[in-house]
Amino acid sequence: METTSVKGYYNDLRLKARWTGKRDSAGIPISKTSRGKEIYFPTTILQYGLGHHDLWLENQMEEHYKEFVKVAGWLLGQQDELGGWDVFGQLDTEAINKHSAMTQGQASSLLLRAFLRTKDEQYLDGAKKAVSLMLTPILAGGTALCRDEDLFLEEMPSKRQTTVLNGWIFAVFGLWDYALVTSDPNAEASLAATISTLERHLGKYDRGYWSNYDWSGAIASPFYQKLHIALLQALYALTGKDTFCEVAERWTEYDRSLKNKAKAVSRKVWEKLQADREIVRG
Repeated sequence: METTSVKGYYNDLRLKARWTGKRDSAGIPISKTSRGKEIYFPTTILQYGLGHHDLWLENQMEEHYKEFVKVAGWLLGQQDELGGWDVFGQLDTEAINKHSAMTQGQASSLLLRAFLRTKDEQYLDGAKKAVSLMLTPILAGGTALCRDEDLFLEEMPSKRQTTVLNGWIFAVFGLWDYALVTSDPNAEASLAATISTLERHLGKYDRGYWSNYDWSGAIASPFYQKLHIALLQALYALTGKDTFCEVAERWTEYDRSLKNKAKAVSRKVWEKLQADREIVRG
C-alpha cells in the first residue's frame, strides 16, 4: 500500500462550504427534503466541514478553521450508539437501515483531520467507531456487504444490491485515512479487500459509452460522470493501481463525446420517466 499524509480531502469540496441555506442557532446547515421537511442531513454537513478544512489549508483563515471544528463537534454529539449518523431514517427510501457507507467514510475523514489538528482523542475515537460501523454487515446495522472475497461498501444498504459507485469510493477514502493514521491491521486488510473488489467489478459500471451510477445499471448524470472520473483519478494517485487510471481515461473520452453525452442524457430522462410511472402505478 502506498501512503500519503492526511492533509486536503481527495475531492474538491470547497464550494460546499458556501452554504446559502438555512442554519440553526449554532450555524449548522439545515437541509430541506423534497417534501419540505427540515432535517440535519449528515452528508451535507460533513461536506460543508471538509470544504472549510480545505479552505483553511489554502488560506489559513481562522473562520474556516472554526467552521471545520464546529462540524467535528456536531458529529461527535450526533454519533449514535452504533457509531453512525442517521441518513436514511430521515428519508423515504428503500434502505433497510439508517446508515450509509459514504457518510461513515466522510465522517472518518473529517474526524481524523480534527484529531490531527487538535490532538483531541475524542475525534480519533469517533473515527474508530465510524469505521467499525462502516465495516459491520448490513443486517447488523452497518454498511458492509461481504460475498466470498468481495467487500462492498454500500452508500444505501437495501435488500437488492445497489452499490453506488461514488458512495463506495468516498467510503474507501475514509477507510484509507483511518488505516493511514492508525496502522490498524484490520482496517488495512479491509481496505485492501475493498480496493481489490472495486478493481474486479469496475467494469460493471461501464456501458461502453458512459458510466453507470450504481450496481443496478442506472446511468450516471453528466455531473456524476465527471465525479466518477475525478474519484478514480484520486484513487489512482493514492494506490498507483493502473486499473483506476485506465478507466478514468476511458470515461474522460466518453465525456468528451457530444454524441455519447446526448445518448446518456436521453437515457437518463427515460429512466426518470420510468421511475415516475412506477410511482404513479404504486
